[in-house]
Amino acid sequence: MKALKNRFIITLAAFLLALTFSIVPASAATNSAPEHTFDVYLNLDGIQGDSTVKNYEKWIQLSSVQFNAANKGSSSSGSGAGAGKAILESFTVTKSLDSASIPLFLNTAAGKNISKGQIVFVSGTQQPTALLTIDLSSVQISSYEFSDAYETITLSVGGIKMSYTPTTAKGTKGTSITGGWDFIKNMKQ
Repeated sequence: MKALKNRFIITLAAFLLALTFSIVPASAATNSAPEHTFDVYLNLDGIQGDSTVKNYEKWIQLSSVQFNAANKGSSSSGSGAGAGKAILESFTVTKSLDSASIPLFLNTAAGKNISKGQIVFVSGTQQPTALLTIDLSSVQISSYEFSDAYETITLSVGGIKMSYTPTTAKGTKGTSITGGWDFIKNMKQ
């Protein structure tokens, strides 16, 4: 019985050692998709940021951009499906504390309208290139949240125009893809 117990303990130890050395950390795993790095900048009329990057001086550097558009269409018996009104449910950006922080807060408190804004995703390569441009119209800062020197800003936006310029296999700019929507008029821009 003692020999069986010793054999079980040795087998269990060998199994645990094999399991320990067979686990590959996520950072060491290979990924077939290329890694993309972007810098993201926001320009809002009348509000200056701290960016010193060429072509984006005094813009606001962003950590992230998220937005959600929806169309609450209807479907009823006998009448078919119908398109509803497109709505921009949320448009949120996050950023670190900078010189734009107080003006953003004050614009939120005052409910001030900003005629236009622009967000640009720039490749993080040695030759930075604008990959995605999002033009905003009829902007209002509807929410400002501050937490540990990070800010979450929610925008109300009347219209969005986007332009994406892909990079070809040869590393040159491809043909831009553009489109936009006016949420106030509920029509394509």
